[in-house]
Amino acid sequence: MLPPGWAATAGSPGLASAYQERRLLAEVRQARTTSDAVVVAVHWGFERSPDPDPSQVGLAHRLVDAGASVVLGHHPHVLQPVVRYRGAVIAYSLGNFVFTAPTVQQESMILRVGILPGGELSLSSVPIRISGGQPRPI
Repeated sequence: MLPPGWAATAGSPGLASAYQERRLLAEVRQARTTSDAVVVAVHWGFERSPDPDPSQVGLAHRLVDAGASVVLGHHPHVLQPVVRYRGAVIAYSLGNFVFTAPTVQQESMILRVGILPGGELSLSSVPIRISGGQPRPI
């Protein structure tokens, strides 16, 4: 359930609930009909887990199958795998970017995804370390 006022509507931007998977997938399919690329950001996973759980992997694959070009995950506060699936990019967790808690993984990355002619995706990353709460390239 989303907090009041956070949900996207026909007339205003906002968030879609990943708990309403049918609707989420339908929205991705619809967005794909009018877009060169669809990027889905998902708040999911377990804090400090280095790997996505099977439910994340399944949903990520269904999002790509529905038309997502890129699936960006966040919440675990640690890096998780970045993979390709059917030409799309899935980043299960990008870790932290600006974060002050010293007990959380301090290594992270900036993920660069480009759309090439024909729709193919280019992929690169910039490794970073969080120092003093700020990201710094390694």
